[in-house]
Amino acid sequence: MNKIKNLFRARWMSSFVFLVLRMPRQSLITLGFLVTAAVFSVLIPPFPGALLRTSLPAELTSGMLLFTAVYLLPFPHLRLRGGAMPLLYGMLGGLIYMLLRRFGVFEESAPFAVLLANAAAPLFEQKAAKQKTADTGEGGSAHGTEN
Repeated sequence: MNKIKNLFRARWMSSFVFLVLRMPRQSLITLGFLVTAAVFSVLIPPFPGALLRTSLPAELTSGMLLFTAVYLLPFPHLRLRGGAMPLLYGMLGGLIYMLLRRFGVFEESAPFAVLLANAAAPLFEQKAAKQKTADTGEGGSAHGTEN
């Protein structure tokens, strides 16, 4: 059974390496998602008395968490081109995922987290567009507000 788990973990890690090499901007979404999930699982363990050295790796290498981080959340059609916007979007997705996982009624919260993060994606895209026009000085003042 451990060999099968290690095989699946190696497959997810190789998929992440492929994502980093193929779409580096989208890999920031995955990175933000995983970092937020790690911080959340350290701050709020899955059950009382959970050991950090066992709960954190188990949490981060669970199948649906990795599947969400590598395949579901980083959509190529997202226009998150502003500096930290992909990272913030991934962090929001990770926060929603972990909140729903800990306090939600369903065991797997990935579909709901992806849907809620995608509902917030236009806000991130709009902020990135305002940031870009403020940086270039087109279409508004230096603070990104329109005249």
